Amino acid sequence: MTSFWGKVGISLLALFTIALFVACYMTATPTTMLASVGVAWPAGSADLQQPAYAATLAVTITDQLTILDPAILTGAMTINLTIAAGVRAGAIILTEITTTATEVATFGTGFTAPTQTGVAGKTKCAMFMYDGVTFKVVGTPIQID
Repeated sequence: MTSFWGKVGISLLALFTIALFVACYMTATPTTMLASVGVAWPAGSADLQQPAYAATLAVTITDQLTILDPAILTGAMTINLTIAAGVRAGAIILTEITTTATEVATFGTGFTAPTQTGVAGKTKCAMFMYDGVTFKVVGTPIQID
């Protein structure tokens, strides 16, 4: 059984915790609070990367969820990854690749996946999951338009 002073201590701790939460909430949104201390998805935002088209695209993965939406392909492209040490197994990359013709996207360093051939003026989406070594394609890319 908890003594009177133990109950007072627990009550004061609960009151302090509530006051701290209210003070934080009044000065920032939950998303900015999490981002300010480096909290990654799912508690924080996903990492959205929208790089310009390049024949070789170097992408750094630092979050558990990365959305990779490069500019429209006007030629073949190879995507190479640098995977940060803090990325854990189960991390996901979602790609959205639009082509002007039948350009080929090759998933190079950091991936275990087949190439993806475009369709003129169409966009294909794919999902990759990290197994602790490479990002593996989870299913067939889907044309969304």
